[in-house]
Amino acid sequence: MCDEARSFKEEQLSLCVRYCNGFEICERFIKFIDCSQSRDAESLKNIIINELKQLEIADIPIVAQTYDGASVMSGAVGGLQTKIREKYPTAVYFHCAAHKLALVVTDTCKNISSVTFFNLLESLYIHFSQPFNHSTFILMQKKLGLKPLELTQLSTTRWACRYKNCNNVKMNYESIINTLEEEINNNKNKYAIQAVGLLKGIKKAQFIFNLFVFHDILLTIDLLSQTLQKKNMTLGQATSAINGVISTLQDKRSDKSFKLLWDDITNFSKKFGICLNNEESSKKRKPVDNQRLNNSLVTSTIGSREDNLTGEKYWKANVYNTIIDNITNRMKTRFSDESQKLAKSIDNFFILDFDGSLEFIEYYSHNLKIKMDVLKAEMMIVNNYLNSQIKNWTIQDLLSTVTLELYPNLHNLLQVALSIPVSSASCERSFSAMRRIKNWLRTSMIQNRFSNLAIIHIENELVKTSIESKQILEEFVKCGSRRIQLTL
Repeated sequence: MCDEARSFKEEQLSLCVRYCNGFEICERFIKFIDCSQSRDAESLKNIIINELKQLEIADIPIVAQTYDGASVMSGAVGGLQTKIREKYPTAVYFHCAAHKLALVVTDTCKNISSVTFFNLLESLYIHFSQPFNHSTFILMQKKLGLKPLELTQLSTTRWACRYKNCNNVKMNYESIINTLEEEINNNKNKYAIQAVGLLKGIKKAQFIFNLFVFHDILLTIDLLSQTLQKKNMTLGQATSAINGVISTLQDKRSDKSFKLLWDDITNFSKKFGICLNNEESSKKRKPVDNQRLNNSLVTSTIGSREDNLTGEKYWKANVYNTIIDNITNRMKTRFSDESQKLAKSIDNFFILDFDGSLEFIEYYSHNLKIKMDVLKAEMMIVNNYLNSQIKNWTIQDLLSTVTLELYPNLHNLLQVALSIPVSSASCERSFSAMRRIKNWLRTSMIQNRFSNLAIIHIENELVKTSIESKQILEEFVKCGSRRIQLTL
């Protein structure tokens, strides 16, 4: 698993691995690699393979590779994944599921009807980032008895930021209104004119409606995002979670779901005196039907225009359904059946369906020297045993039953299935550590020290169990005095 990020004036490549210790899934950070000089696919391939050789793990088979969707990484002709497969043929490429989900959200938020909404959220963040405005905002929250919540900056790389921003604005809407009104009335700083525009914008019906709709949808997406980032998440489980979210979004496109949301929006709007009439439609000239066509076939076939809808029907037809359809279609496109083909095969393998998992089995059988007839027999034996002992057995029951001595072929393939990563979230997490370690006071830190400190920090649970402080201190004392006497 690899990903890149900027660290001051350097481009750092985070290298992580996923493997099985028995059936325990482990994801480990290996090191940071400075790839500033060249970031093309050939250079990245050479960097990765050289690092694997130095770590003496280059001879271990690689069964999968996971990156983001950048062309230099995912290119089918000259991308990194293609060049890695020249040396490791079984290293099938998986586009990081968390990145794909982030692309779905980003593309949906760029929809014409919601661009203004997210621009307004960003403007609120910028406005309340000013020291005086920020302190006034916090004091107003405390005055209203609310828990202080910060407005977050919108970002395409931080996956949960859009939901958090919608949630914080919704929870602190009253304090935002009061703070802006107080700022306008006092007119003490140059940002008062901005407050006028922001106040007008967030009191519009379109902003309130989008706030509730996106809060509801992004909550579902955020739960999926957190699920996909788990270290022990398997490909089959991820596929099930994705399909579950798609079904949930489709269910939301019902009259019942919209009615519940509309009631919340109506109550919220009444509290703050906001009219929910659609302003765009009211400004349009109402079309007049031709009287000569009354009761004609043309009129009865065409029916009424959606542009003339008002109130609840307008918001449902022109905004709510559009957003739901947009994000559902993008989810289906990004996570299509074709792209999830191998994932479904692995899912079938975990329920011991030999025929349904043939694509997965055949892909790795040659490299792992799997005997197909023996594997089929092992799967049948384990399946019959589990069905006789446990009514609705799970993957954990399967893993506790299969041993290397009794079922070697099934055991090895289960390890492969568990080793295939769902996302490159471990690389993303290492970038958070990178910015804590190499801060503006440590910009001249050499690469080797930087990478070693990162390992100690990121893999701290291993450090606590394998390294004793006393031993480190004793080694430090043995070094003696490090002071050098300078002479002219």
